[in-house]
Amino acid sequence: MIFRYATDNDTSVIKELWRSEFESWEPYFSWYFSRVYRPQLTLICCDGGEIVASTQIAPYLLNLRSIEVSAAYLVGVISSPARRGEGFGRAIVKHTLDQLKQMNILVALLYSDIPEFYLPMGFRHCYWQQHRHWPAKVGRTSNWRTGTICAEDIYTMDKIYRQMHVGCHGQLLRDINDWHKLLEEAACDAASIKIGDGSYLICYREGSSLRLRELGYINQTALTSAKKEAANIAATQGLATVIWNAPADYPRKPTANLHPFVMARLVDYRQLLPVLPYPADITANFTFAIDPDPPYLLNIGNSGTVLPVTTDIGSLTQLVFGAKTADSEHFTSAPQTLSLLNQCFPPMRCRINEYT
Repeated sequence: MIFRYATDNDTSVIKELWRSEFESWEPYFSWYFSRVYRPQLTLICCDGGEIVASTQIAPYLLNLRSIEVSAAYLVGVISSPARRGEGFGRAIVKHTLDQLKQMNILVALLYSDIPEFYLPMGFRHCYWQQHRHWPAKVGRTSNWRTGTICAEDIYTMDKIYRQMHVGCHGQLLRDINDWHKLLEEAACDAASIKIGDGSYLICYREGSSLRLRELGYINQTALTSAKKEAANIAATQGLATVIWNAPADYPRKPTANLHPFVMARLVDYRQLLPVLPYPADITANFTFAIDPDPPYLLNIGNSGTVLPVTTDIGSLTQLVFGAKTADSEHFTSAPQTLSLLNQCFPPMRCRINEYT
């Protein structure tokens, strides 16, 4: 196997791989490969001169426990249909993680319908979604505007987006280019964009329903207004229901409408852990044993006592994201050490709105 970054000459092959697994409808397909796809951020695996697997790196800034952290969304992880089962998919993901570490990217994110494929590589669910729906209903709504989105509207939406995540973490911090790409992608779905007082809607028709691509809001009143406006839009378009995959703040056991969503993995915990904020009144020296790495010492507050902790990279990822406590099942240490570890990494409201 040979790994390398793609060139312009590889684009046609990458497109065919993409068509075999992912969305290839127009105008999305052409838009994606003209505006989002970048050969210099696409890793490929070659075997005997044939491209047998690829993945794309989408860099972002991530709000993680109140600090900005370099992150990358892995998009379009795919192997050749004719060569599946030969290990190329896992090989390209592992190589990509090595490349991210060299790029000083500390966290990797992805969404997959086959999470079991990524579990052996240390990815774990750190985000949840709540699948909501409500009936269409004609109703009076006020102060909602629609039409061509200008720079001031993007500023307004970004302000709402940031306010919506106050008290949470785990969200991707969008810049102006991210917003433009989001709105361009919405245009591929012929989506409507409406902005109200403290809320906004990005929505499109999906069968007999109105699908909310994103709902932004600053408080409960703004959320209620947005839901009513969505019901009104659906009714005026002759649709039956509104569907929204809402970000859920807390991890829970799966139910009929609660589902695990985005997976995460720490790429370089030795660089990340020292820069995270910790309670000012706690001092501890944790020695993490994470196979196959050599032991790592995390010093918090210059404590003189060394506290050994054995775990795995997936469980450490969930601990850092606030999606798991240091329980005895995945963390081996003295009870007092696990209690102290939970104080250093308390559960967090982890929320993300991203799909790509």
